Amino acid sequence: MKFTIDMQWNGTASVDNHDHLEQLKETGIERVAQLVNEGYIAGELSAEIADLETDETTPYRGWWSIRVDNTDSN
Repeated sequence: MKFTIDMQWNGTASVDNHDHLEQLKETGIERVAQLVNEGYIAGELSAEIADLETDETTPYRGWWSIRVDNTDSN
């Protein structure tokens, strides 16, 4: 059995920002784990990432879903 989790983030700043990307991955994984434990297979994501230099926050929104592949590869 194979599980695949898809996450997509959108925000006013580029998700290509390495610092933001790492924080979004971490935040997303924590949220997905929490919701999967509650029985969900998809949901919304939200986060606000603070810029360490300017002290401004950037809002991000996104979604996640989980797919299960029950095919036996043996």
